[in-house]
Amino acid sequence: MGKPWRKEPNRWPDSPIRNYLELDERDVYHCLRSYAGSNDREGYIERSEGVPYSLEQLALRIEVEVDALQRTVNKLLGIDEVSFDDGIIHFLKWESEQAVPNGVRRRKQMSQEQKEAYDRFIAESYANNHPDFLQSKVDQKLISLANEGKIEVKQGGDGDV
Repeated sequence: MGKPWRKEPNRWPDSPIRNYLELDERDVYHCLRSYAGSNDREGYIERSEGVPYSLEQLALRIEVEVDALQRTVNKLLGIDEVSFDDGIIHFLKWESEQAVPNGVRRRKQMSQEQKEAYDRFIAESYANNHPDFLQSKVDQKLISLANEGKIEVKQGGDGDV
């Protein structure tokens, strides 16, 4: 299964960064943010915890020119968007930009067993409140869960399920 989603800061259209970076640097910026979101330690760009990429390795990894990467990192350092300690790039505002509503944050923190129970609850609630639920992809998943015995589907209001 892939990494969880990454929230992009809702400041891009009016962001000074947008005007500060050249077109190729904007591409590098977004590649860096994407890569920082897919790393084990979110917000950091490193090969493994505490082990940096060289700029050449990172440029190859995110498929950009080394010169563009160097210029972008230098500009981001200049405006305190990132830190560059021992070769590891860290987006300084990552945590605050990734802030999510309490419900989503709580869901991320649940154990796998809790997640399955939560998913069953949501699926059962959906199935019970939508008797015509056999129409969508979500419904197909609910049917699959019901067939596997993972959820109990109660009969809808019109008698058909």
